[in-house]
Amino acid sequence: MKTEILNKLLSEALLLPEAERAELAHALVKSLDAPDDVGALEAWNKEILRRVKLLVEAANTDIEPRHCENNKKHGVLFRYRYE
Repeated sequence: MKTEILNKLLSEALLLPEAERAELAHALVKSLDAPDDVGALEAWNKEILRRVKLLVEAANTDIEPRHCENNKKHGVLFRYRYE
């Protein structure tokens, strides 16, 4: 059930130009996103590294994990050296 405030906001928002409605919609959707779970991200990075090392060992390939400062969200990139 819509409240009176929601009805008023919706009718006013629908009067905005398309670009402003899109900006408003983006801000509203973004406000629903949960913040990154740093602990889960670190755990996944460790698990990914473990799995890649297993694949590398199975394929007889050297791997050189390195931290990437430009990609703090994902943290670990891999550089492969094939023998």
